[in-house]
Amino acid sequence: SPEAGYLLLFFYALLPLLNATADWLSLAITRHFLAQYSGDQGMPGLGGVLVRAAIDLMLALLCLMALLAALVGALTLWESVSPATLPLSPAAYWADMQADPWNGTALFFMIATTLLPTFIHLIIGFGAMLTHRGQMLSAQADLLERFVQTGTNPSANPSAYERGAMVRRVWWAKARGMGCACLAVALITWLIFYPLIVHLL
Repeated sequence: SPEAGYLLLFFYALLPLLNATADWLSLAITRHFLAQYSGDQGMPGLGGVLVRAAIDLMLALLCLMALLAALVGALTLWESVSPATLPLSPAAYWADMQADPWNGTALFFMIATTLLPTFIHLIIGFGAMLTHRGQMLSAQADLLERFVQTGTNPSANPSAYERGAMVRRVWWAKARGMGCACLAVALITWLIFYPLIVHLL
């Protein structure tokens, strides 16, 4: 039927195009910030990570707001040009989502994909800070640095078991840092979006 065709056009052409544009912008912003971590200056301090992560998050939210505004604008324009073929109205969709949040799955998916690069930035930034600044990894780094500078191993030629233990300690430090970073990002996400969702729905 024509109605089904217009609905498919909306969900498989207009919606993916707008969402892909917002995702591309969000990803480009995050790539810019992550590229700074691999520069000559190395990993910045905690303040630098927090400032860059906050800026990235604000820009990602701006991308998300621009996506929603473009979506509403496109539907409004569609309605003004050909109201008989409009697949859905923003007001009706919002009412359906308030009645049953599962009806907003497509919208929630767009929000998740737009903010995903920023969440990765937050996890990498916090994880690197927690890992590289941690005492466990710092001790191993100091040991290897002394070995490189002196040409001798301060552990007096450790055995294969000792070398394996060193690798495991480094791996565990990285895993612990990334795990704590994931928890921190989850907490930040909950603090930002849970009150907003409760208020809106």
